[in-house]
Amino acid sequence: MFSQVAIHCREATLRHDFKVEQALNAATQASKDLGSCLADMTTVEFKVSVNVQKRISAEERSLRHDVARFKKQTEQWEKAVGEIDVALRELGDVENLLEVMTKELGDIKKRLMQPS
Repeated sequence: MFSQVAIHCREATLRHDFKVEQALNAATQASKDLGSCLADMTTVEFKVSVNVQKRISAEERSLRHDVARFKKQTEQWEKAVGEIDVALRELGDVENLLEVMTKELGDIKKRLMQPS
């Protein structure tokens, strides 16, 4: 009877050891699968990050180009406004000159028309 108990205990221990081994193998495989899944997710996230960075860089280049173009246009507008300002000042100077000359010619005409 003692030998049957020993055999039963031995069989129970073997079954237990087998189940522990199976559980350990399953846990090891699950760990590998999890690691693989995390690596895949990290790779995907990295690729997404790289693509986002590329889009940001492209947008930055585009904005820098736009800023340079707007700067050039602003400089052209400033130059044109300056030229118009100079032209208006010259026109005002000519207008003043014409008024002075008209007054002087009127004065000359009055003197010439006066009997001496």
